[in-house]
Amino acid sequence: MVPPTFKQNYEKMLTHQELSDIYNVSINTISHWVKYCGFRRNVEYKRHRDKPDPTREELYFLYIEKNWSAKRIGSEYNVTASTVSKWLKELNLTNIKKRGTSR
Repeated sequence: MVPPTFKQNYEKMLTHQELSDIYNVSINTISHWVKYCGFRRNVEYKRHRDKPDPTREELYFLYIEKNWSAKRIGSEYNVTASTVSKWLKELNLTNIKKRGTSR
């Protein structure tokens, strides 16, 4: 059951981690509550990072030229490898690396 204060805290733009700490539940439970309540995550949610998203040029340099993995790039920008993979896909850099390694 979703706590009555969940909507109020969710609208404060807290991260899923912060919400899970408040309610002493897993992040997965928070995700289920969000879906159950029909909420959509606002793109302006608070990030706990000290670096902005990398530019296409920065990602190109790290991923293509330095051959860094998504996990390594993620650790540099304090995000998950999944987030980095999303960035790479959005910027069409995954296709470049695939073409470059098949030669």
